[in-house]
Amino acid sequence: MLQRADSLMQGESFEAASEAFNDVLKKDPSSIHALKGLGMIAIAKEDYRDARGWFREILSLDASNIEAHYYYGLSCRESVRSEQWVRLDRDSDETRAWEHLSWVAARDSMYSDIVYQIGLFALELRQDYPEAIRLGRLQVLLKPADPSVQFELFSLYRAFLVGAKRSVVSEWLKQQPTEYAVCFLGELLRRNGQLLEADSVFQKLLQVRTEIPLQPVYLSLARIHYELNQPEDAEGYYWLAVNEASSHLGIMFLFNDLKYIVSDPELAMFTSMKTLREKIDFFQMFWTARNPVPAASTNARLSEHYKRLLYAEKNFEYYGLRNWTTSADKFHELQLPKAYFLNREFNDKGLVYVRQGAPDHIEYPAAQTSLMSDNDYTSSLVGPVHDLEFQGRNESWIYERTDEGPEMILHFIQDHTLANNWRLAPLPTDRSLMQNLAAYDSRYFRLLNQSTLEAG
Repeated sequence: MLQRADSLMQGESFEAASEAFNDVLKKDPSSIHALKGLGMIAIAKEDYRDARGWFREILSLDASNIEAHYYYGLSCRESVRSEQWVRLDRDSDETRAWEHLSWVAARDSMYSDIVYQIGLFALELRQDYPEAIRLGRLQVLLKPADPSVQFELFSLYRAFLVGAKRSVVSEWLKQQPTEYAVCFLGELLRRNGQLLEADSVFQKLLQVRTEIPLQPVYLSLARIHYELNQPEDAEGYYWLAVNEASSHLGIMFLFNDLKYIVSDPELAMFTSMKTLREKIDFFQMFWTARNPVPAASTNARLSEHYKRLLYAEKNFEYYGLRNWTTSADKFHELQLPKAYFLNREFNDKGLVYVRQGAPDHIEYPAAQTSLMSDNDYTSSLVGPVHDLEFQGRNESWIYERTDEGPEMILHFIQDHTLANNWRLAPLPTDRSLMQNLAAYDSRYFRLLNQSTLEAG
């Protein structure tokens, strides 16, 4: 029965797996295997309150179970993150998370990625970026053969770059005698528009690099030269990054830049690949299939992709919470590609922008439209719309029908959230915006009339 339940869980048949594990518990209420299975299903479904209950039950049976302490601590931490607007016992869960994760680290600092998980605690719940990075570096030292921990260390540095004042970041990085710090000083210069100075930093880093892989350096140089409007040089650095990939860590950096536009079948193909050669060939095939003019000296679609990434980086970057409370699609009405769930760097507007480019039109609620001038729509880095930022809570992007695809109308809402966390929504919540959209699609007119009748 346990083998069948495990098989169902591995196949992501979570409802059937839950039934199977519960059948086991009817016969053996103390089955730690079944309790763990139900806890892992709850984590996969992001139901952290339920997960806490299952792992707490394991600890009541075996107080020294290190795996249960680990997942109970994670579940408590994620409960704080995912329910922060509605939880009254936030502080107690934060305390439990710290206690249980620290318990694991004190007994086995090599267990899984425990040091990194404590670093995430410091970052996300306490906004202590230097401490998170210190712990991330320690995790790399403890498990140097694990590419994922080194990749996540780069994510911690990037979160620091985005989440703190740049003067603070600069001062701290200059005090750190590591190649990571040098790399992100270059990134800081690039983001500040000091492109030639940034280029110089990365060129010197290529000469002395021993601690970090080549790929993030080459990809930063590609960004610099795309921004300098030097596509041949930029593409040269991109293909150096691909062709000189000599580890799965390098592949992770390459895929991280591409993941936003990968299709579901392509994602399945990539994740099934085992060898470096297969994965390097994947990047070649991916961009060759998208090259509109194969005989040209550069790939226009690759160039367009990095221009969109640069624009999204400046306008849509977001490293905050992405939880049920801030979601505008609480009942999962949207059919989202799997790439949506890979995005950790941008809000939903940023993901759509990278995938689709600039919209042909943007519609706002009536109150907001009156505050905007025609000059806001005159030009863009890669499209007709210049100012894609909006100071209200509703916004709809319209993409006209093309030879490649149908018309699309996408809605974004910023609700129960801070900062730049725009979320995709099934429908706008502002009636005046719905009235504007009726000019594009008569279904919005019918929805408005239906709402009026229901209100009457």
